[in-house]
Amino acid sequence: MSVEGSHENTSNSRRPSAKAFERKPLPKRFCNLDRLLFALEDRNLDGIVVTSPQNVLYLTGFNTIAHKADEPRVFAVLLSRYAPDHPILIVGDYYLASFLRQQTWVEDIRPFRAVMMPLDLEPRRDDIDRFIPPSD
Repeated sequence: MSVEGSHENTSNSRRPSAKAFERKPLPKRFCNLDRLLFALEDRNLDGIVVTSPQNVLYLTGFNTIAHKADEPRVFAVLLSRYAPDHPILIVGDYYLASFLRQQTWVEDIRPFRAVMMPLDLEPRRDDIDRFIPPSD
């Protein structure tokens, strides 16, 4: 006899597939930008630099794991209240492929050479290619 909610594996029970739990992309922009701009003006601030993962996620939709859990993530968002439609997102080069899965309203994304590349070697133009999967 099967009890509702039990974990018995019967021939009639069906486990959901991984597709049922597939992560769906967020909207391109879901932050309340008008509220942020009002707060900047009200406090007489020209802009902000955002580095906390939660605030970067809220402002840009960019959410990714740290390459090492004991170190801060290497990204920042710069937003000027005088150019609110042109925020700048600065990310470590190895984060670039994240934007293929989760789009952002921030169009100016600037990667920099981070810890995944040997810093003792002269940079080459094609170094960034290793972080971008080939297109179909």
